[in-house]
Amino acid sequence: MNARSGILLTALCLIPVEHAVSTVCKPAVLGGARVRMDSCYDGSCGVYQVGADGMTDLGFGGSLPDVISFEFYSQATGTFNLAVGNDSNFATCTQCVLIYQDYQNLLGSQVPQKTFFQTGGMLIIDMNTVPGLADDVGLSWSNLTLAQVTIDPDTFTSALVPNGDCYTVVDSDVVFRNGFEAP
Repeated sequence: MNARSGILLTALCLIPVEHAVSTVCKPAVLGGARVRMDSCYDGSCGVYQVGADGMTDLGFGGSLPDVISFEFYSQATGTFNLAVGNDSNFATCTQCVLIYQDYQNLLGSQVPQKTFFQTGGMLIIDMNTVPGLADDVGLSWSNLTLAQVTIDPDTFTSALVPNGDCYTVVDSDVVFRNGFEAP
């Protein structure tokens, strides 16, 4: 089992946005507990989440709990375009942003009603906060857009939901300068 399959519940393979996503995205605002969830044994990856307590409604969808997950499979810092190359596909992304909307208990497991993955925007990781090594990670972004996806849990590939929902995160340049709490 690789690090991605050990940490993640979802995956994504994007299809062209113009054929799959609603053109009007809902605005989103980040809030809730910020927690470092996991890292690889060698420090080469890190998962940082907002709403990780499983009880926080972050305002996505209905009133059920939501989670925003920042997953890093590289210790790279700098500026990254989330819509191109490896970062445009969850199966290969090294800088990954997901929203898990409206968790519900389904047959004894907590399952989100909808999952969203990045389709646009720039992410900046502060060089002094290396993902996977630092409990805090300094993040900022601009024009972050996430679209609804379906996921194949076996192959880590997925597709945009035709006419699915999408979010544009309106907080710009203020993401996590105050860091995350260690678990």
